[in-house]
Amino acid sequence: MRHSIHSILNFGIKKLKERGVQNFNFEATFLLEEVLSVTSEYLFLNKDKVVSTKNFNKFKTYITRRLDGEPIQYISKTAHFYSKKFHIISGVLVPRPETEILVEKVLSEISEQNLDNLTCMDMCAGTGCIGLTLCLETEKIKQMFLIDNYKKPEKCCLRNISSLNLSLKASYVSSDLFKSVTKIKFDYIISNPPYISKKDYGALNKDILRFEQKSALIAGSEGLSFIKKISTEAGDYLKDGGHLFLEVGYNQGNKVKRLLESIGYKNVVSYNDLNGIQRVVKGKWKK
Repeated sequence: MRHSIHSILNFGIKKLKERGVQNFNFEATFLLEEVLSVTSEYLFLNKDKVVSTKNFNKFKTYITRRLDGEPIQYISKTAHFYSKKFHIISGVLVPRPETEILVEKVLSEISEQNLDNLTCMDMCAGTGCIGLTLCLETEKIKQMFLIDNYKKPEKCCLRNISSLNLSLKASYVSSDLFKSVTKIKFDYIISNPPYISKKDYGALNKDILRFEQKSALIAGSEGLSFIKKISTEAGDYLKDGGHLFLEVGYNQGNKVKRLLESIGYKNVVSYNDLNGIQRVVKGKWKK
């Protein structure tokens, strides 16, 4: 039996909708795009095109995995972030839309400062999506160091550096936070560290609890253990006038602002995400 793009897509949409998947239309389309290596525009313009049995079977496997709760990013090994594609594997944090606010605020600061040849660090890099997106969005960055401490993020970062043709700008450093980082001075240290409290971790979506790496999410009883350590040690690595940018949890903005001020950061401010939640905290290092 011959199957068209239209019929296969409807099959996937129906299965996901019946299971109660919230974004059933988007997710079925996303998975079919990845199976066929095409865009959503291509699917729309070629609804009657026949899909091979091999690709239909692959799509059915993807749908079955999604019905079991596995995130579409792990199924397809592809994560979308800031209109770009990043390779991802199970065990590496799935990039969230709210993290794009972090990138936007760093880009805005870079533009306002009007400095060139910047040396930057993406701490707790995961896929490397933050640091690599910054490299793609501004020519002012000369060097970007992606820092993480696990093999799976290392694989993702190295592959994404290569696929995005950023090997001349970006490099990966395996390090437990700053432990193995050479003490050069950075203009920007940017981090989306683990920041979920033990209490909030148990209340997360069951699919997150089943499939996402606990160590990439949880950070002690208050969710602040990584943020405290990064904020405290970053001063040894920031240039005078350099900036620290942190993504923080929904109820952590004011606590982190007070923390940075107590350490010695100046001009500490927070920025809200699209839901009005304090999501990013910035501080300027001044000796």
